[in-house]
Amino acid sequence: MKSASAVLAVTLALFDVSSFGQNSAWNYSVEKNVMDNKTTEFAMVDGDKTTLVVRCETNCEVYLKLNDTIFADQTSVRVKFNASAPKRFSVSRGEGSDSLFFSQPLEFLRGVRDNGGYAYIEYSPYEKIPETDKLGVWNLPPSILARLKGK
Repeated sequence: MKSASAVLAVTLALFDVSSFGQNSAWNYSVEKNVMDNKTTEFAMVDGDKTTLVVRCETNCEVYLKLNDTIFADQTSVRVKFNASAPKRFSVSRGEGSDSLFFSQPLEFLRGVRDNGGYAYIEYSPYEKIPETDKLGVWNLPPSILARLKGK
């Protein structure tokens, strides 16, 4: 007769890794491209107005997907982790004008790793006053944290 832990291990192995777990704010998934056998990791967390996306293949990209159009000249966002002082991160606007890509994604991910909890991100929608969204960023997936080791 199999032990309960062995049955649980086999059961968990059968499930897709589409979510990281109950103790994480992140939705995590891995996609494998059958054409070139490359793997892409995704970790996403939703706020009320935005979605923060981490996409890693060889390197990682971090971007903010917005429900609004962004000013053409927006070059930075302000980020406040928990009760810390706000810090500016440089960004570039995506082609569809509704996303902002962090210029130094690993620097941003280190901020998430070192501060956990919540991130408040301020950005400027087109022809509106700046808006702030609150995102739960605790417990980055271990495979993404491993990319930050020694950095």
